[in-house]
Amino acid sequence: MVQSIPSLFVPTLKSAVLRLVTAGAVWLLSFAAIADEAPTLPCGSSPDIADIVFDIDPRTTDCDRGDPCWLENLDRARLLAERYPYDIAVQRVYQMLVRYLPRDEALDGHREQLSEVYAHRLEANPEDPAAIYLSARLELDRQQSL
Repeated sequence: MVQSIPSLFVPTLKSAVLRLVTAGAVWLLSFAAIADEAPTLPCGSSPDIADIVFDIDPRTTDCDRGDPCWLENLDRARLLAERYPYDIAVQRVYQMLVRYLPRDEALDGHREQLSEVYAHRLEANPEDPAAIYLSARLELDRQQSL
């Protein structure tokens, strides 16, 4: 018996289940490939790191942008960011401290250095979710400041 053309395009339960299983397998395999290339992201900072981040976070300190403590906190954040490149909380605080630096030619090197760090990270591993997020966050800040 010959099927009509429209009935060829009507999915059956068997074909729908097969498509769902295939899509799930493809998703799992692609996730496994990305997981091998991208570093494992921790769910949060260790308690010691979280305490340091709290101490230098501009939202939790009494340090104003023009105060010497701002640059001290920036130096601490830069060192933490270098030591813990995949700790999102550390990276966000570092970005905040650089983003809110007073506009000064002497301090503009921090902004350029930060942009280069995240650009290199994203270029080296374009599938790394942390690199994508941090680069996008920095780019959004740059676009908003124009």
